[in-house]
Amino acid sequence: MAQPPRLGNHYIRRLAGTPKPCLVCYRPSPVVLISASLPSQDFFYICTSHLTDRHFANRIPTPGSSSTAEAAGENVPGRLPDKVSKEEIDKVTREWKERQKAKEERDKAAAAAKEKEKDKEKEAGKGWLSTVAGAAGSAASAGFSLASSAITSAPPPPDLASNPTAPTPEPALPPGQHEHYQLHKDYFAMRKDSLNKRAALKRAQELDMPAVPSRVPTLPSAPPPR
Repeated sequence: MAQPPRLGNHYIRRLAGTPKPCLVCYRPSPVVLISASLPSQDFFYICTSHLTDRHFANRIPTPGSSSTAEAAGENVPGRLPDKVSKEEIDKVTREWKERQKAKEERDKAAAAAKEKEKDKEKEAGKGWLSTVAGAAGSAASAGFSLASSAITSAPPPPDLASNPTAPTPEPALPPGQHEHYQLHKDYFAMRKDSLNKRAALKRAQELDMPAVPSRVPTLPSAPPPR
């Protein structure tokens, strides 16, 4: 009996009309991974979140994709340069030193102002303490009044039960393009084992099926009349 073609670790992402349980978490998902072999030997439903997990699958770069451009060394928007010139390094170092110097000067000025404020506080004595106590009491009263008015004017919390969060729609793929993936070795071994079991079960059912008779049996003829 002829053996089925060998399954390759190359899958294509497609969208189905009816969501079905995911292979990993059993949640309904419309995303299907179909083996790239012809005819397709394997397919299963999978959530989009699992496709970004490198422990499940890795995306295979296709012509025109950003991954292919990066692998070819082309200029990709947002990509850092491979080498930085000495002039750029000196410029960044000089700007950093200037910022550090300005920060130290601000810290010294703040420390001097703080010492001057302490001297004024010592001279004020008890009169300063009583003034601070009165100001603190006024501030506390004002803060309590503001908090009370804020609580009174705050709108009631929204009713989450009456406005449930809508599920995030599945992003549509560009027309004419499909993402290609390569499964992790453990998941691919599991898919091959499942495929082999199905093929073995099919062969066993074919062997147990009775053979078709080569000719139609005839009924015995009736005895002659007396």
